[in-house]
Amino acid sequence: MLLTAHHLMPVTWPGVTLDMLVLAAGGGLLLRWSKRVRWRHPHILAVGGAALVVNAALSFTIDPLGTVSYPVKYSVNATLLLGVLALLVWAGRRLRSARRSPSDTVERHY
Repeated sequence: MLLTAHHLMPVTWPGVTLDMLVLAAGGGLLLRWSKRVRWRHPHILAVGGAALVVNAALSFTIDPLGTVSYPVKYSVNATLLLGVLALLVWAGRRLRSARRSPSDTVERHY
């Protein structure tokens, strides 16, 4: 949700200021949560996957450069979104099928 707000901020000084506050808050939360002992690979996939899905979904709201017909624009955007979702499903399945690595059992100290 924070990443979506970041992409939709107006390009004005108040918008930039609010954008920086949103990004700083999101970064602070991510830093705090990532230091938890139970932070694992699925959490990393969720953070990275959210950024990819938001960017792919927002491509539907952006006007393309040049003269591109709407069917082409939306078919390319849909292909991008389906590719991102397929990549995330594949990565999630791979995470579930992988055996626990030694790095998952080591307690982290910060």
